[in-house]
Amino acid sequence: AHLGNATPAKSGRTDGPVHTGHAQRRLIQPGLLLAMLVGATHPSQAASQVTQVVELGTLAAPITMFLGDAFNDLDPNSPGLQLIRGGSALSLSPGDTFIDQYRFSVAAVEFSAIASTIDLTVVFNVNALQVHLYGGDALQLSSIGAPQGITGIVPTASASGSGELQTLQPLPLAAGTYVMEVRGQVDGLSGGSYAGVINLSPVPETSGWALALAGLAVLAAKRRLGTSGPSTNTHSKKGPFGPLT
Repeated sequence: AHLGNATPAKSGRTDGPVHTGHAQRRLIQPGLLLAMLVGATHPSQAASQVTQVVELGTLAAPITMFLGDAFNDLDPNSPGLQLIRGGSALSLSPGDTFIDQYRFSVAAVEFSAIASTIDLTVVFNVNALQVHLYGGDALQLSSIGAPQGITGIVPTASASGSGELQTLQPLPLAAGTYVMEVRGQVDGLSGGSYAGVINLSPVPETSGWALALAGLAVLAAKRRLGTSGPSTNTHSKKGPFGPLT
């Protein structure tokens, strides 16, 4: 009789956890559904793509070169920006960053650059403009459509300014190879564009006037040293073989 009474109690304990498990599943499922909904509605993370690579070759100063790029949307009815680059289709999603690269080699020169967007309000515009200069003979241009530009290298110089105008002040460059990267975001309904200029000047030489002034300073110093020595008695009497002491 004792064993018989124990059997229903054991069965009752077994039913409890099974019932609780169903309740847990009912609670978890809405949480999973909410996470799925949040993930589906969350915007995709912005990316970057190389959109232009230009080999400028060896440049000799003095020279001024114009550069730029236009991003014309070939299919306004499709989401994002539809481009043709290097004979292939390329798509930029909203918020993506474009990367244009210009590589050149120089002797020792003075370098400066400026880049500006062509702003036509919401119709045709580029913002978040950046300009960086990298140096190194081993620098290679990226391929069009690559997900990133130059990484892991500290820029030789970075431009300053606003999101629509960037300026690299004149700076001396040693002989070698350099890559200038222009980055930005196209947010115009029909695309956007930017234009810029690279200036190379010979390294300033020491002015002729500066050399002349330095020479005069040396002569003046010698003259001061000469006059500060012992004076000569010009009134001493002279004998047949020289001054008498």
